[in-house]
Amino acid sequence: MKFLRTPLLWTISLAICAALLAACFASGPQKTLNQLAQALQKKDVDAFLPLLDLQALASNDIKNLTQENQTLNAMDSLGRELGLGSVDSLLGGLLGDRAGDLAKSFAEGVASGALEDQCRASTDSRCPWVAASLEKAEVKDVSKDAAVAKVVTPAGGVSWLALQQRANTWVVVGRSGSEKMATAFALALDTPAAPAKDNTKDAAKPEEQATPAPAQPEQGSGKGVTI
Repeated sequence: MKFLRTPLLWTISLAICAALLAACFASGPQKTLNQLAQALQKKDVDAFLPLLDLQALASNDIKNLTQENQTLNAMDSLGRELGLGSVDSLLGGLLGDRAGDLAKSFAEGVASGALEDQCRASTDSRCPWVAASLEKAEVKDVSKDAAVAKVVTPAGGVSWLALQQRANTWVVVGRSGSEKMATAFALALDTPAAPAKDNTKDAAKPEEQATPAPAQPEQGSGKGVTI
C-alpha cells in the first residue's frame, strides 16, 4: 500500500506546487483574474469587490443594454443626431444607483457562493464569475494600460471582460458578449450606435458628389449625373 500511496502523494504534491507557482508568477490582468477566482473560492467579499470598478461596470452595463436592444439603439442614434444626448445617460438616471445595486448583489452572491453556482450553469455574457474559468481566461493586451479577457463558463457562456490598469493594480471595468465592445470599455472609448455612424457617412455623400456634377454636361454627353 505504501508503494501505491507514494506516487499518488507525489503527483498531488506536484500539482499543488504547480498551481501555487502559476499563481505567484502571474502578473498583469491575469493576476487580477486569479485573485478574483481565489476570492470566489474563499467567498471573500473584501478581496473580490476592490478588483471591480463598480461605477464603470454599471455604466458599461447600460451601454451594453443600449447596443443589444434595437429600439433603444435606434433612439440612441436619433438622440445623438438631434443633439439631445445618448440613451445611456437617460437610462442611467432612470436606473438610479446601479453601482450600489451591483455592489450589494456581488457581496451577497460571493459570500453565499450563489454567484459562482449561477454562473457555472449560465450562458449569459454578464455571468463570467466562475473561478476555474477566470483562471483559464484568454487575455489580450489592447494597450499599455488596457486589456480584454475571454472567459468561457462550463455551460459554454462566453464573456469578454474589460480591464484597466490603475496604479499597480488591474481592475475590471466592463463585461460584454462582444470583444469589440469590451475593447472600447477597456480603452474608455465612447460607443455610439452603429446606425449613427452609417447615417453620418451617408449624409456626407451628397456633398462629396455635388462638386463633380456640373462637370458632366461640359463633356458634351448631354446626360445627367447618376448617383
